[in-house]
Amino acid sequence: MVSENLKIREMEDGEKSRVLRIARKTIPFFYYLFTKYNLYSSDPIIIVALKKDEIVGASIFDTIEQGNRKIGQIDYIFVDPSIQGEGVGSRLFEKTEEFFISLEVDEIFSDVEGYNSPSWKIHEQKGYSRLRLSEQIKLWGYRTPLIWFLTFYFLALGHNLLWKGLNVEKPERNTNFLEPISIVLIIALIGTLGINGFLNFSIWVLAILVLNILVYEGISWVTGKNLGYKPEFRSWENGITLSLIIGFFGGFAPVYGSTYLSEKGFNHHKNPEVMGKMTAMSILAGLSLTTGFMIASQLTNIQILETATIISLIFYIFQSILIFAPFGVLKGRQLYRWSPKIWFIFMAAGIALTTILIIQ
Repeated sequence: MVSENLKIREMEDGEKSRVLRIARKTIPFFYYLFTKYNLYSSDPIIIVALKKDEIVGASIFDTIEQGNRKIGQIDYIFVDPSIQGEGVGSRLFEKTEEFFISLEVDEIFSDVEGYNSPSWKIHEQKGYSRLRLSEQIKLWGYRTPLIWFLTFYFLALGHNLLWKGLNVEKPERNTNFLEPISIVLIIALIGTLGINGFLNFSIWVLAILVLNILVYEGISWVTGKNLGYKPEFRSWENGITLSLIIGFFGGFAPVYGSTYLSEKGFNHHKNPEVMGKMTAMSILAGLSLTTGFMIASQLTNIQILETATIISLIFYIFQSILIFAPFGVLKGRQLYRWSPKIWFIFMAAGIALTTILIIQ
């Protein structure tokens, strides 16, 4: 195993460019820019893994002082693609935790993308668990938005916080399915105000947004269940801040959450067919909904049906066509990984519907 012959130490002067070179190979460009900014604008702690004096991986992390608490934040752990799966990431993770313990932090957290099954697995093996919004508020109180801002979590679309307490107990969780429902409704409400203007409210627009969410996630969940898996909907609490930003400019985006598979040991990256089928059926349902609204709006003079067509088409474009970061966490990317041809057909359908809507 490569991990047995590794040397791990703090990064030395002049090695940032080598670390960034590996980061560029492994991190989507959008998030790579944040990593590069973090390396040069602040002073994070960086440890590197070396094989035969060549840097093959790195861990970037830092601490946050909040009141009398010291919080450790793991920003990124990445490994050269040529040796991924050989234990380098685990060794870097262990050394990162040891470093945090030496700094006497009270708790550690990391934000992890929902489809990144290997990262979820290693965190769970080390005793981390998802920290939901209600738990964050109980733990950090009014400092929660500040922590989101300091760590850029408010922009980490499709990510959830994984947390481990060293000197702090995890808050008791009293909420259940009501929490993700509440987050989805808040995001839909913000989207409604963004579309209509923050001084106006339309129950019809809210209903159309909620209907689209139910169609996309409901069909995805049912398909996963029929394939013999355990689908799980995870809300994205940072979608609230993203929706506020987008709504300020008069728009909305479906940044409420997504349906994943919660099977123990299931790897989203290694099973593109399963996720591809789930997302294909979901996107097909969204296409049918959009087309139905468009036909109905042409056959009647009901204004809300035209609004429903526009909203559903925007939903469809986000969920099917946009496949690159930061929107690679939406459904289109999973479909593209399974079948670029099917994705192209759905993309062409989206372009056709958009063209029809514009020339009407």
